[in-house]
Amino acid sequence: MAARIGTVRTPGANNISLVLATTFLLTEKVKLDFRASQYNFLNHPVFGSVNTTVGSVGFGTLGIQANNARQTEFRARIIF
Repeated sequence: MAARIGTVRTPGANNISLVLATTFLLTEKVKLDFRASQYNFLNHPVFGSVNTTVGSVGFGTLGIQANNARQTEFRARIIF
């Protein structure tokens, strides 16, 4: 089987997000909705494409990180 020229496969993405949410009853008619979200929970990097420029110092190396590092978000909402 002949290899294709110009086709480079990159490593796959491995992003897992986590969300925890709950609602507290403050009074009979007022509730507090709380939510904590974490994106890229395991903090796995996803790298860009491989440098395919022949003669370059970085030939064959992976490029920059293509995804964001772990991010955490908190949200509180009062419902009445």
